[in-house]
Amino acid sequence: MSYFHATNKKMINGELIIPKYGRAISHQQNLNNAHLRAQYNKEMIFEEVRKESYSAMPSRLDSIYFVEGLENARKYAIEKGYKYIYSVTFLTSCRILTADMSWLDISNKQLKKDDIVEIAHNYFSGKNSENCFWEYLSNGKVSVHEKFELQESE
Repeated sequence: MSYFHATNKKMINGELIIPKYGRAISHQQNLNNAHLRAQYNKEMIFEEVRKESYSAMPSRLDSIYFVEGLENARKYAIEKGYKYIYSVTFLTSCRILTADMSWLDISNKQLKKDDIVEIAHNYFSGKNSENCFWEYLSNGKVSVHEKFELQESE
């Protein structure tokens, strides 16, 4: 299996990927924005579900995100507006969570907490949705290798 990481950061071969999502989503400045506060609240519910029912799985808040296969990486990078794709190498043995990221899109709607809890269970248990798109999370040491730049024509 070949895994790829998408980002807007230009990186060099062998550079470690540093998890940033948890710090970014909980930054005080972001909590003043209604959309980002809702995203933060959703992530806190997901984290609560993970701790209670899937504690062996990596946390979304301190993980590195990647996808399998270059074509999936290109699709993801274009959809999310990333400039670069890097192949990755795992430097330590680690647990990898395989989850359907489409559950996150569903959970972005105005839902009650119980609905988000159910979606979080679907996500962490590896259940696929109707529009399944697999993402992989790891809390191990991961470095980048070959870089693939995305052109607007792609």
